[in-house]
Amino acid sequence: MKRRAVAGIGRLRDQSGAALVVALLTIVVMVLLTAALVVASMTETFSAQTAEDSSRAFLVADAAAARAIASLRLDPNWSDDRAGGAEGQVGCAPELYDVLLGACMRDTAYPAAGAVVVSPATPPGGSSEPRCAAAPVSAPASSPSPVPPGESFGRYTVTVVERTDPNTVKLRAVGRVGRASRGFEFTVQRVTPADFVSYSALRVDATRVGNGTFRIHGSVYVRGNWEFHGNSQQLNDRPTSEGDTSPYDNQTFVCSDLVLNGNPQIGEAPRPMLGVHIAGSVIPRGSAYEIHALLQDKVVPDIRLSSVPHAVACIRGGGGGLNPPANNTYCDQNFPGLWGGYTNELDLSGSPARLVVLNRSDSAWVEARATDLALGGTAWRIPKRGRTAACRSHPVGAPLNEVLADCAAVYDGSALLYVAARQTIYVPGALSVARDVDYRVDDDPSQACNPAAGEEADPCRKGDGSLFVVACEGGTLCDPTRTSPAYGLDVQEMLRAHRYASNGPLYPATTFPSRDLLAILVNGKVRFGLSGNPAQQEINLAVLSGCATSLPPDRCDLTMQKNLQLYGSVISRLLVFEQNVDLYQVPDLRRYLPVALDTFLNAPGGSAVVVTQWRELGF
Repeated sequence: MKRRAVAGIGRLRDQSGAALVVALLTIVVMVLLTAALVVASMTETFSAQTAEDSSRAFLVADAAAARAIASLRLDPNWSDDRAGGAEGQVGCAPELYDVLLGACMRDTAYPAAGAVVVSPATPPGGSSEPRCAAAPVSAPASSPSPVPPGESFGRYTVTVVERTDPNTVKLRAVGRVGRASRGFEFTVQRVTPADFVSYSALRVDATRVGNGTFRIHGSVYVRGNWEFHGNSQQLNDRPTSEGDTSPYDNQTFVCSDLVLNGNPQIGEAPRPMLGVHIAGSVIPRGSAYEIHALLQDKVVPDIRLSSVPHAVACIRGGGGGLNPPANNTYCDQNFPGLWGGYTNELDLSGSPARLVVLNRSDSAWVEARATDLALGGTAWRIPKRGRTAACRSHPVGAPLNEVLADCAAVYDGSALLYVAARQTIYVPGALSVARDVDYRVDDDPSQACNPAAGEEADPCRKGDGSLFVVACEGGTLCDPTRTSPAYGLDVQEMLRAHRYASNGPLYPATTFPSRDLLAILVNGKVRFGLSGNPAQQEINLAVLSGCATSLPPDRCDLTMQKNLQLYGSVISRLLVFEQNVDLYQVPDLRRYLPVALDTFLNAPGGSAVVVTQWRELGF
């Protein structure tokens, strides 16, 4: 019995030991399961937090890009070290300078200050805004109040990656929240009215004479309604740049409605427009119409025409009785470099100002003063600023390179106009063209072009464009404040570059616009009223007209009459097409514009900044 009891106790001990092992194993498994659940929970929480931080980091980068674009809209010159008229970019490179925040966009807290300041869109003399109108960005009057550090949840940096040209910048925006970073690179481009062969700040009037038929060979921007009549066409048959190949990159932009009367056509089946963008409605009123485009949508950037009277007053160095006043501060903020920027001799002792001109009398040059200037039957010279005596001292027949060292422009009284390179010639009154005139814009136009010698040795150099400013000051007949003003620019005969633009779109077939470019800025009305013979209708010119937005638009409209063949660009508050007008896009026109005109077009109140390329970065 005793032996059996001992054996039973042994068996019980064996069983209790096994139970202990099972219990311990169970505990270990439970601990492992609990640990796994804790790890899974922590991982899930961390993953969720990382995903949230990643999404928020992308939003921070996107907000940084929006702020960068707003700052670029306020900066009239992207190629210098000034931002929006204030010192800033010095010391920021390669980071972008934030005009709104007044600091470099380098590891900046987000949000660091209040929202971007905007103001209601103001109508350009009309009763209502077009559909594409955007609220303009305004720089703060004082330093923005910083957001308390505890309210910022991320940081961002915006870096300038590349400046491909003065109006194109590639940027990199990176946002960081927690451990997550997201970013992208994007290219922005400034778009101005000069990017189009035809620009109207209001509408296009094609109803005044005949059926208003026109043919536009290139890109168009109309901020109001665009109404087609007859068999009018917009064609994609001209390159926009030297590197553009068929099918070209021409587009259509209409801020309001596109009204199609008759049998109009936009693009062709074999050569469609790159894009047709109509913010309003397409309203067909004719029996048939055709629209051929690779893309059709309602996305239209808001490209405005800045104040022509203010720009003219800035170039003169004040005056005009404008609101706001065109003083040095205003001009530096909106049109940096234009203040007092005229390069010819002026008599500012009275009102209106008077142009100092040397008229030819036999073999002598007689000094005179006038408000108007004409390309007619009288030979003249216009002295450079402060060089009247030197300009007069050159005898008739003197070498042109010597004459143009002291004279801003020389006209032979018959058919030839020579303008020194990079001039801004201020005419207080009107400018008229009464004879067929060929022009050269060069400091030494006596030398023939020689493209075979290469760009450095070719006497016809790039970027010599000059500007005539037709001011139509108060007291002149073309003053747009008059009830029935005369034309500020009245072109009755042909005005062509040294090698005509009709010879071909690119140099050396033509010297327009890369070697010879005249541009005319008019504070008033413009008329192209040539003979009507298609063989004698060519104009090589960039023309911009405008006036105060408080005035009726017909006080500064731009009228093109029968059979005009214009190569270049026409920009106005109101375009008027009469019968059989042809407008031809010329490649890279904006690239070669005179600096003064390009500065005006780049003003913060006029140009638009658009994103042309975008790609996300991997981290």
